[in-house]
Amino acid sequence: MALATDFLQDVGPKKLGWCFNVYLIQLWEEPDKNNEEKINSIDIQDIKGTRVQGSIPDSLFKQWRG
Repeated sequence: MALATDFLQDVGPKKLGWCFNVYLIQLWEEPDKNNEEKINSIDIQDIKGTRVQGSIPDSLFKQWRG
């Protein structure tokens, strides 16, 4: 059975667990405000076209880099 997928535009405080199906649009390097050696910024989009920016763990950033 397939999991129900949530959309980014539906995020709100009434639910704690989410299941997103998103595309990586852009991965860029921006220093963390608390530690300039950490770089971990990401831009993602869901299938409805809603885009969000965020940060990801350093280990995942290194995996997607290049």
